[in-house]
Amino acid sequence: MFCALLNMNLYCQGINEEIGRVMKLCLLILCSIFLSFCLNAQVELGIERLFEPEFVSQIQDKNIGLITNQSAVSADGKKTFDILSKNQKKFNYRLKAAFAPEHGFEASLNAYEPVKDEQIEATPVYSLHGSSKRPTPKMLKDLDILIYDIQNVGVRCYTYETTLSYIIEEAARNHIKVIVLDRPNPRGGICVEGSIVEEKFRCFFSYNQVPFCHGMTNGELAMYLNLENGIGCSLSVVPMKGWKRSMHFSETGLTWLAPSPNIPDAETALVYPATIVIGETLEIVSVDLRGTHPFKRIGAPWISSTELALALNQASLPGVLFLSHSFNPKWGKYEKEKCEGVFLKVTSLESFKPLLTQNVILEKLIELYPDDFDRELNNAIKKGRKKTCDYLTGSIDFFEAIQERKAIASTMHSIEELQRENFLQKRSKYLLY
Repeated sequence: MFCALLNMNLYCQGINEEIGRVMKLCLLILCSIFLSFCLNAQVELGIERLFEPEFVSQIQDKNIGLITNQSAVSADGKKTFDILSKNQKKFNYRLKAAFAPEHGFEASLNAYEPVKDEQIEATPVYSLHGSSKRPTPKMLKDLDILIYDIQNVGVRCYTYETTLSYIIEEAARNHIKVIVLDRPNPRGGICVEGSIVEEKFRCFFSYNQVPFCHGMTNGELAMYLNLENGIGCSLSVVPMKGWKRSMHFSETGLTWLAPSPNIPDAETALVYPATIVIGETLEIVSVDLRGTHPFKRIGAPWISSTELALALNQASLPGVLFLSHSFNPKWGKYEKEKCEGVFLKVTSLESFKPLLTQNVILEKLIELYPDDFDRELNNAIKKGRKKTCDYLTGSIDFFEAIQERKAIASTMHSIEELQRENFLQKRSKYLLY
């Protein structure tokens, strides 16, 4: 392009002076646009680099299984499944099977709904959220490579991360190579918060022994799990180009397609870990699941929105503002009742701490509405929600802090801090960016 612009400049010098000035002005504008484009180049995803010589050689003449859903798209909106389907002859490999995690191949099913096996043209799509959550030897028969490409949200309890672990473990048992096509962590790569799951509390929705918010991409997490857990899988990562750990998803130039029905945009992924436990796990408040702003707002009929917003904003939590808000939940807790509460607005990705935010919200609810809070906590215990909470958070510590009315934020910080430091030391070996 620079050669063309140079030729245009030389041409301008040989024509009418006035016309030349206009054309030179146009030339400067074009240069400005071109430089602006270069300086704001999009992040290049793993799927967009897979066919580069150093990576494509790994899949040539191989039978491939793909773990994916509709969230895995290239910068120009093409689905990874379609890209791999259409390039089989060109690069000499065979897409023999696909695997669908929770929420299904189209990422349209609600949480806990079973996913059924299906067929897309000539490719069987096996469910990893039905009778089996792991790929079975029958599903893996004749496969040489498993490729993983899903948009995750950077939170341990999001089951796509458990599926990644299961894939690595089963691939190792069946002597199959795994390739992870890397994608941005929408939470960035800086914030690390939460305790490590105790062995007895490992389960499908909280399996990996990493902090609740671990600050790793899929590729980094896969390498960490494979080596730290001694899995011994033949694993490689096709890394991104241009991604930085401080990046908000909106800065990547990429399009967000919902990885599940209640994470419609990247901003929801930011607040999800701050509200999932107090909302959908303990059901103390509504988080408007299946509504217009899932996880971004909390509320209940017994809350005063202005009072709670004032108390939370006075706490001066980093990277977040609380806007007084009312809504009528469309599903779940307080369905169709008028709820008052707050809308969470993240103002700084780098400084926002979702679990600290969660813990201070709990403290303020207890302080302002003690009787209502006790009633809802007792309801949670009666419904078996304490056990669910212990498994999701990875220990009994969090629920005990709530029950015993300890200073929840400081109590959890003291428990988590040593674990966090140890994790950060281990994690450093696996960071690609």
